[in-house]
Amino acid sequence: MNNIGIIGLGYVGLTLAVVAALKKINVYGIEINETIKNQINKRVAPFFEPNFDTYLSEVINKNLFVVDEFKENMNLDAIIVTVGTPLNKQMNKPNFNYIKSALDSLKNVYSGEELIVLRSTVSVGVTRSMVIPLLSRLSNKKQKEVLISFCPERTAEGNALYELQSLPQIIGGNNEQSCKLSEQLFSKITSSIVKVASLEAAELVKLFNNVYRDTNFAIGNVFNEIAQQYNLNGLDIIKQSNQLIVIFDQYEKSGQTVIGHET
Repeated sequence: MNNIGIIGLGYVGLTLAVVAALKKINVYGIEINETIKNQINKRVAPFFEPNFDTYLSEVINKNLFVVDEFKENMNLDAIIVTVGTPLNKQMNKPNFNYIKSALDSLKNVYSGEELIVLRSTVSVGVTRSMVIPLLSRLSNKKQKEVLISFCPERTAEGNALYELQSLPQIIGGNNEQSCKLSEQLFSKITSSIVKVASLEAAELVKLFNNVYRDTNFAIGNVFNEIAQQYNLNGLDIIKQSNQLIVIFDQYEKSGQTVIGHET
């Protein structure tokens, strides 16, 4: 896994691209937004991430290349799809057209030997019911032979460079070879790999990671609104309560007794 392509250089795609390039993987990234492309080529991140511009400058045009299309001489081992899946408000359903367009763009270079990795947020079952049939047609391979995995992105904005290298990478594959190749790729990026039972299991992990994060944000916002009604600084109180959680955790690990709780 020395050469990979990434379709979509937004927050998810670009942070992964930079970390992979720092690990000496050759990364070819496609981004259709000209403004974002220009910023990246100027070594300026189109989003906030501490020290990101420094790391971007270190790899751009060395191990990370922004290209208009993938070509056969790039010898890609894997192609990672990180495009958005915005909600269609009229139908109240996610819009998968960006994923379809991304995969359609591979028709001149995709042979079926390359691993396809999906990191976009999708409904449970979409990889198997929509993506695999499309790849099967492009490659003339049976659906069960298609090399594809769902490997969800689970990073928090502002901490992605650290979390990409420290959080366990979830892998759900279409077959044993898909899982093996995905593990070879992501083991170069993070030391911890967790293989789940299926594509659907990995999709579900992604969805509920998002739900968990959104729920926590919502609770924090409501807490702050209530605090403000009493002329209190909700953010300060949250920070202080989090310090108590750390202290409690340290007590538990040391085996000491906390008031009202015995380990």
